[in-house]
Amino acid sequence: MDTLEHSEASELTAMAEAGAAYADATGTLVEVDATAAALLGAAAADIVGTAVADRLAVVEGQGWDGGDSGALARWQGVAVVRGSDPPRRLLVARLRLPGAASVWSFKDASAEERRRAKLTSRLMALDASFSGIAMADTAGALTYVNASFLEMWGHASADEVLGRSATDFWVAPEEAATVLQRTLRGAGWRGELVALRADGEEFIVELSASLITDGAGAPIAVLGSFVDVTERHRATSARRSEQERLRQAVRVAHLGIFDHDHRADSVYWSARQRAIYGFTADEEVTLEKFLACVHPDDLERIGGAVARAHSSASDGLFDAEHRILRRDGAVRWVKTRSQTFFDEDRALVRTVGAVMDVTEERRAADERERLQVRLAHAQRLESIGLLAGGVAHDFNNMLAVILGNAELMRTRVVHDALLAEDLADVVVAAEHARDVTRQLLTFSRRQVVEARPIAVNDVLGKATSALGRLLGEDVVLEFLPGDDLWTIEMDPSQLEHVLMNLATNARDAMPRGGRITVETANVRIDESYCRNEVGFEPGDYVLLVVSDTGTGMDPETVERVFEPFFTTKEMGHGTGLGLSTVHGIVTQAHGIVHVGSEPGVGTTFKIYLPRLDVDGLPALFVDDATAVVEPGTVLLVEDEPLVRKMTTAMLSSLGLTVIVAQNPHEALEVAGGDAHVDLLLTDVVMPEMSGPTLRQRVGAVRPTLPVLFMSGYAPNIVVHHGVLDDVQLLQKPFTLRDLAAAIRSARGDA
Repeated sequence: MDTLEHSEASELTAMAEAGAAYADATGTLVEVDATAAALLGAAAADIVGTAVADRLAVVEGQGWDGGDSGALARWQGVAVVRGSDPPRRLLVARLRLPGAASVWSFKDASAEERRRAKLTSRLMALDASFSGIAMADTAGALTYVNASFLEMWGHASADEVLGRSATDFWVAPEEAATVLQRTLRGAGWRGELVALRADGEEFIVELSASLITDGAGAPIAVLGSFVDVTERHRATSARRSEQERLRQAVRVAHLGIFDHDHRADSVYWSARQRAIYGFTADEEVTLEKFLACVHPDDLERIGGAVARAHSSASDGLFDAEHRILRRDGAVRWVKTRSQTFFDEDRALVRTVGAVMDVTEERRAADERERLQVRLAHAQRLESIGLLAGGVAHDFNNMLAVILGNAELMRTRVVHDALLAEDLADVVVAAEHARDVTRQLLTFSRRQVVEARPIAVNDVLGKATSALGRLLGEDVVLEFLPGDDLWTIEMDPSQLEHVLMNLATNARDAMPRGGRITVETANVRIDESYCRNEVGFEPGDYVLLVVSDTGTGMDPETVERVFEPFFTTKEMGHGTGLGLSTVHGIVTQAHGIVHVGSEPGVGTTFKIYLPRLDVDGLPALFVDDATAVVEPGTVLLVEDEPLVRKMTTAMLSSLGLTVIVAQNPHEALEVAGGDAHVDLLLTDVVMPEMSGPTLRQRVGAVRPTLPVLFMSGYAPNIVVHHGVLDDVQLLQKPFTLRDLAAAIRSARGDA
């Protein structure tokens, strides 16, 4: 073999990846490397000079006759090393060189088969993998994809994707290109990208990309592994949304959250929980510290409830409302609900729960209860007032007979001084009784009043001047009038009566003397205040405050202070109608009266009177000191026989002609006839028809006929809260002078 041929053969041998040998044209081996000698099972020196056919027996492959003459230029197959035990199979390749010499290559077929089997196994594993697997060459073209990749991207076969750019399968191809280039630089990449299915649907993929290199480290391919994490993202998003909703709900509900890990003996309190209890953000929390915050009056109950919830025999539930003492000393009400969990051996594991500050809710509940009590009290007073009004009505009818007849008898016994004096005593006693019934009527808001615009400071200023002399030297009366006080609508005498009753009550509560303070001011009541106070309506009020430094009252006494005939004074030292009269007067004026008192400290009455926003009402009638009237005819309608008889006599004594009707129907017959009538005098409350209805019926036939009502009390059909609707009313019982003045006013006599 010449030098060139040998040089070429040596180069080919050196470049061979397996065992290599060189044979001449006759098939005799002239050069064998160490790998080939090892594979052929002999030393290289022993092999050189022997024929290839003597060393190998062909098992697979065609065109090789054992020598070189006439054989194919290129040949490969499987041969068995002769004499090997067990038989060694070799992969054999031959290349004929110019000049009939040849180069041989040998590989261990068993190792190659194992390598191929391993590779096949790996490929099968890749194909069976749940993860999508793809391989791209260095140009980015796909060279391999597994079944999961095809399913993930929605393709029917590999033919649809092989050869396409690896960047074609993503919503943002530029991002995929960046990943590919980074991987080709050897950096590798792991992260998430949004992929695009064959039908256009988007999904999220977790991608892990790595570089494949050859033995020299040169890049030959990029391998990618893909996991569809769309559902995981949805679940995570849903969980985050749920957690966010929970956080928002906890925040809106102002809930504090706690978690006690009993095994680790660690306690977690949320920021809201710490704020409720007054703990700082970095302060350590323990069960003992929690119990130390429980109000002493609730500690035994709450401590027992906690112990029961932690007992292995319990259901682990804790649900309680209790007070706590914050670090700043404030007392708060909290509602706590928790669940304790146990392991299979009923050992404590953890306790989780929530806390809500319910202080304001408790206050609101207490306030509602207080308002309900006050409402019940007001309703009770209303019921008592209705009863008192009814009693006063009946009693006034009897007093009308007594007082009227006594006055008539006095006019007939002018020559009997002793009898006249006795009758005068009867009149005085009847008038005193009338005053009592009028107090009852005031309490029941049935007393007729002459309401008009008044300046409160002027009325009270005059009244306090007079009171100062009546209260005694050991009582200091101080009047503090407010500036620019608003005008109110009220009967000034009743306002004086209110002050008189409150001042005398205050004096009696200060047996050793003291101070009574009378104050006035303008106040504006808004809707929020009205929601917490029974009877109030939003608006402007004049506030009258009467306070004393007396003995004060306990809550039970305050509860009953406005009830008629209720008194704490000794027998004979009070009727028990003073404060009930005050309540009636103030309520009749659309006002509100509040009382606050504490034993040993004193009492304060606050009276709210609405600011005037309408013109004052006209006076009922003009009083007169004389019992004289112009002659005329009166149609008298009265269903009570004794009152009817007495009133007839009184009218006759005034020189008036009287037509008597026992009921409204008789009066209508008279009014429909030809009889001359100057005045209709009728009772208000009658069984068959009320006085106002009778006036309306009579007015239909005699529209100009004056009408004068008389009543033992003024019900709502005549009086709205005690203020007359442009009618003339004579209050029973009445004197001759009262009767004469009312008739003159009703007829408009000069």
